[in-house]
Amino acid sequence: MSSLSKLNLDGCRLGPDGGRALSEVVVAEKLPRLRRLDASKTQLRDEGVRALTESWMRRHPPPLHHLSLETSLLTGAATAPLLALVASKRMPSLETVALCGNAGIDERLYIDERSRRLLDAAFPDVF
Repeated sequence: MSSLSKLNLDGCRLGPDGGRALSEVVVAEKLPRLRRLDASKTQLRDEGVRALTESWMRRHPPPLHHLSLETSLLTGAATAPLLALVASKRMPSLETVALCGNAGIDERLYIDERSRRLLDAAFPDVF
């Protein structure tokens, strides 16, 4: 697994528990060449994203260039951990973060406009 550069989990229904499990595996120690992580449509929710970002703050994150969290049932609550990760400069190679499609069945499941603006300012390319 140390030579893996792309990990595509698109459509795997991991949920928040899966995000916590991923946080133990998706680290530089185990995946030192990982450049692209696609966790779209995984239902990670805010809790799963928080687990990933907290892990990457404690342990060396993989050298990701692209992180896709599209259609993962995220809200504006996912903004704070993502921004903290960017501010830490622990992932200097991260170029894109894909967040589109994070609209759920009710208003609470939208990434609000303020959160979008903050993420847009922090990441070179957020879509």
